[in-house]
Amino acid sequence: MPLLTTPEINCRMSSGFKLALPSLSLEAGEWICITGANGSGKSTLLEVLAGTRDCCQELLQSLDSIVLVRANPENQFFFRRVEQELVFPLENLALSRDEISQRLVEVTSVLNLQPLLKLDPWNLSGGQKQLIVLAVALMQDPEVWFLDDALAYLDNRTAGIVTGLLQRERQQGKLIVTVTQDNRELEYCDRVIHLADGSIEFTGSKDEFSSFLEELHPDWLPLITTVEPAASASPEADRAEDHNQPVLLATNRLEYSWSPDLPLFSEMELEFPAGSVIHLQGEMGSGKTTLALLLAGLLRQGAGKIVLEKETMQFQQGSSFAAVGVSYTFQYPEHQFLLPTFRREIEFHGHSDQLPAIVHLLSKFGLTESILDEPLAEMPRGHRRLLALLELLASEQKILLLDEPFIGLDIPTRTRLIELLRELRHPNRSCVVIDHLLSSAELGADMQLKLERPTQGAEQG
Repeated sequence: MPLLTTPEINCRMSSGFKLALPSLSLEAGEWICITGANGSGKSTLLEVLAGTRDCCQELLQSLDSIVLVRANPENQFFFRRVEQELVFPLENLALSRDEISQRLVEVTSVLNLQPLLKLDPWNLSGGQKQLIVLAVALMQDPEVWFLDDALAYLDNRTAGIVTGLLQRERQQGKLIVTVTQDNRELEYCDRVIHLADGSIEFTGSKDEFSSFLEELHPDWLPLITTVEPAASASPEADRAEDHNQPVLLATNRLEYSWSPDLPLFSEMELEFPAGSVIHLQGEMGSGKTTLALLLAGLLRQGAGKIVLEKETMQFQQGSSFAAVGVSYTFQYPEHQFLLPTFRREIEFHGHSDQLPAIVHLLSKFGLTESILDEPLAEMPRGHRRLLALLELLASEQKILLLDEPFIGLDIPTRTRLIELLRELRHPNRSCVVIDHLLSSAELGADMQLKLERPTQGAEQG
């Protein structure tokens, strides 16, 4: 007997987008993956199933216990300590202190969270933030899991722990529904629902989905292809291959600590050759984003130098190195937008001269200039991320720091972005890509850097 059966779904958004689906039956002990192009209605369908959209609130009332974990973990934090985040939902449910303590011990053990419990979740890495919101969900022991890009920021080791946890939940009769563009999830699911323009284009098993893609959408095949993680080379070995390239950006004895007793980088020596795509990798908490923020002039180093074309860069509070040619895109693109539309963003920053180049780049992704005037608050997450990236790629900056640029992008868009990064190689520009979804070979990187996590204490950003 189905755990959840929906009526026909007809939801119209204020943007004019319409989600129109037939009745759906979702079984206990089933893992369903929802896929589809950016803007096809994946997250909207998840919210409808979770009962948080007006058109189907009755679904929420038919279930005993659900959790909805949204794509941006930062939008789901309430406290300044991880332990408080974990116990808060159970306190709301009026569980006893003994039961709350027991669940806290079990969840922190399963997800290896003990070193993070006393830390501020806002200071953690993107992957650690995502792990915390998943842990909050697990604390509630839900009957149904609704997850939006559950593995997006997780490294392969942690993603393996989470998929193992979800498999255990499924074996216990729980229903798991995930929105994903990640083959690490498709590997385990029982059923795939593929959306196109607010309608179901395909529903069926993984094997049937594979045949569907091979026949009709071969550009989506990487979604069902298991990719082995690439073996990492040392920075020294990679640099040895680039003796003929002038160094555009370098660090000299760079040091940074998250706190006096928690050092991260010690006398770090790095060189970024001109004309290169550099793949920056590392486990969650290894300091990838922190390094990018240092290179962008958004954090002050503890000691050492950052040198751009032989000129030592000087950190200034409230500023960055953008004025001298170093730019950074955040993990969460909404952090970069202040105004209602992207066109107004560009005009506000005095970059109207970049609009023709941005429109040209949009055409490579099948998007038109009209997207520049769409409300950013209602825009699909993948489109917001793409606009933030294209603004940077259309500029003439010397150093481009892209932090997890592929998260939230559908597979064809991800492929086109990789091609675009190759096309835009320039002898006077370097592009640093922080990413764990692709191998360096898939990215077409000229150089690979891998950071190691601190060996003592807890890890942060």
